[in-house]
Amino acid sequence: MDANSLDNISHADPAQRKDREDRWQQVVAVSAALFAEKGYEATSLREIAERVGMLKGSLYHYINGKSDLLVHVLREAHSRGVLVLTGIAEREGRALERLEDVITAHARYIFTERVFTAGFIEAHRHLTPDRAREFDLAERNYRKAVERLIARGQAEGELRHDIDPKVSALCLLGFLNSLHGWAKPASGLTTRRLCDHALVMGLGGLRKA
Repeated sequence: MDANSLDNISHADPAQRKDREDRWQQVVAVSAALFAEKGYEATSLREIAERVGMLKGSLYHYINGKSDLLVHVLREAHSRGVLVLTGIAEREGRALERLEDVITAHARYIFTERVFTAGFIEAHRHLTPDRAREFDLAERNYRKAVERLIARGQAEGELRHDIDPKVSALCLLGFLNSLHGWAKPASGLTTRRLCDHALVMGLGGLRKA
């Protein structure tokens, strides 16, 4: 949402402000769903407005153009996913326990937030390099946090010493992100079962025998 829109909302009465904030969250969620379903280029502002239940012109109270929605979809996906996961990875405690928490939370996010995961994947490829930098940095910080966990796990004697922490972090996160391609609630797979399998597979090659 641009600065003018935020300023307008902040000066509205509480009920109006809450309504606009709720409507804005709906716009972002619908945009993510349509980007995932049809692709960014094939999605029009008119479709987004119609699905939200508003006039196309009303969207310009929130954004300057469709490209703005790319950034907001990614920011929402990051706030729900990458930033939360980074926080989990940086908590105090034994590295193996934190790594288990990260794997479980990452798998759960992919499984339960499929719309934002798919919307993130679609939106990211259309960002300009300048706009992508914000998200690339957040993703790198997450990967570095996982890398540090693996190195700590090695130092604590619970993870194998013959593996490279950076390569291992890239492999682990690549595996977890790949769950998006096939793990669907409609398949009958439960969140708990997916997370249990992700732990076994994700830690199997890392844990010291």
